[in-house]
Parts: sequence; structure tokens; C-alpha cells
Amino acid sequence: SRQVTFNSLCFHDLLVYLFLLLGNIWFKMNYDLNHNPRYGEEEALVDGVKVITAKNVSLYTFSGTRTYLIGTNSLAIVDPGPNFVDHLNAIIRSVGFRKVTHIFLTHTHSDHCDLAIKLALKVGAPIFLYGKKSDTKLVLLDRISTKINKTIRSIKQYEKLEIKKVFHGQKIYGEDWLLEVIYTPGHYFDHICLAWKEKSIIFTGDHVMGWSSTMVSLPTGDMKSYLNSLELLLIRSENLFFPGHGKPIKHALTFTKQQLDHKLKREKQILDLIRICPNDARSLVHLVYSGLNSNLYSTAENNIYAHLMTLKERGVVVSTNPTNISSKFSYNFDLKNIK
Repeated sequence: SRQVTFNSLCFHDLLVYLFLLLGNIWFKMNYDLNHNPRYGEEEALVDGVKVITAKNVSLYTFSGTRTYLIGTNSLAIVDPGPNFVDHLNAIIRSVGFRKVTHIFLTHTHSDHCDLAIKLALKVGAPIFLYGKKSDTKLVLLDRISTKINKTIRSIKQYEKLEIKKVFHGQKIYGEDWLLEVIYTPGHYFDHICLAWKEKSIIFTGDHVMGWSSTMVSLPTGDMKSYLNSLELLLIRSENLFFPGHGKPIKHALTFTKQQLDHKLKREKQILDLIRICPNDARSLVHLVYSGLNSNLYSTAENNIYAHLMTLKERGVVVSTNPTNISSKFSYNFDLKNIK
């Protein structure tokens, strides 16, 4: 196969390369970074939906995890959040004397689910999350919390804890709400969104967020699945998204389409760079994400690697074996009729 080096680049290739170095100008998304939630207090969003924001601020969680309370007389809770005493107390204050009937997890990253077991035992509600048919209760519990032994202090408590698996398309009813499960793997293998069609709302977890693009990291994440899951939302009618971090997203379908286009353009940018010169994910970070905070290099590297593995699956690029995040990827010039 043909080998490409910088010494063999033609003038056109150099122009393309310079264009790609400036790619950040053309690839920039408009994100809303202006969010100052009232920590420890409930905020009303629409009739039947309130939110409490946990104070777990970081580069990856933005202004904190958003815990949603759905319903009027009885409640469903979406994403209990991190295992913070102050956040648990804020949720309990908001619940008051009302009954909690459902606790939903959009996915089992710790900033969304670490408080789930403690909250479930406190309010006596089952936990709902995506799971395979073969997943046992212990498997699901281990996914929810790596500190099960510290959280569940007795076999009696373990037996009281109810875990329910959900599946794509399932409709789950409450007293005054109906949520439809949308299985959206990509960011994480067990990620779901929850649609309240009557209100034209989708609770999107980390799948679509207004403050940032979504991190995809192998092996628990998958870029191809993520792109397919974005397309899954675009065929729906709901146009107001409540994400796991950051403000509500208005005109959400337009934003989701922009997010999908952004990811596809990023993929093409990476492919064009590989076509010019074989490279690894880490080296591509500096070319693809100019001016990036150095604390986010690892995340960016994982995102690029996820793109590269999707391209390899399609046969467009090849890599040194065994393939891992440090592998060098090359354009497959032997491939004809590239899609």
C-alpha cells in the first residue's frame, strides 16, 4: 500500500493540512456556558417537573449533576446524582410527605447514580435502569455502586432493595405522567433517555447537553452507537431537552442535528489528517483541538480514538496490531468505493 509522509505531500495536500489546523474555527459549536443554579434548592422548570442541582462542579460535570423530580402528588426521580449528604437532604426536603414511586438512572456513571441505593432505601422506591436479560440483581447493583458493602449494611436491606430493568420503547406510568424509554448507547453502554411526550420533553442525561459535546470513551462507550443514538432522537417530536448537566435545551432537535453534524465533521477531519500522514490519537489531539485545556487532553484522546475505531470498523483506516489507544492509524489506500 501507498505510504504518505510530509516529504511526499503535494501543494494541494499542504493546503488541506493548513485548513485542518484551522479546523477549530469551522468546527466550533455554540454552547451555553452561562449557568448558575441554586444549589440545594428545587427549581421549577415546567408544570410537573422540578430540578435540584448537586454541587459536584468539575470540568466533566460542568455546574453539577441535575436531579429531576417528576409528578405532583407522587414522584419519580431521574438521576439521584453523587453521594453527597447535602444533595440527599435537598432531595428529601423537596419530596416532603409525598411518595416516591420510581427512581430512574439515565446511566451508571457515578455522578448520576452513586446516591441511588441510599435514596432508594430511604424512600422505599425501586431503581429503574437499562439491563440485559441476563443481568442479575447483583450485576446491576455492582454497576450502580462500587461501594455496595458500605451502602447496604445487611442482607435484610439488600432484600428490600428493588431493581427493575427497562428496555427500549417501554412505557412506564406514574400517577400523572408517562415516560417512554429510549435506549441511547454511545456515551455509555447502558445509557437511556426518557421521553414525556405529552409535555414534549426528553430527559437526556449525558447524551445531549447544551454546555458541551458528549464524551465517548472505549470500551464502555462507542462512537458509532452514539451517532446512531443521536439520529434516534431526531425522528422524535419532543423539542425541549432536560440534560444531566446544564440548562434546559430549547429548540432541541435543531441543536441535536448540529451536534450530529459536528461529530460527523470531526470524523471527516480526523480521516483527512490520517490520509495526509499516519498518526495516533494522542498526536492528533493537538491538531484537532487547538487551544484545549491540558486537563482535558485525555478525554480528547479518548474521543479521537473512538472515532478512529469507528473508521477502522468501516475499513477506511488500518492500524498497527494489537490495536489500542496508542496505536498508529493509517489511511487504507487499498480500499475502493469508500463510503
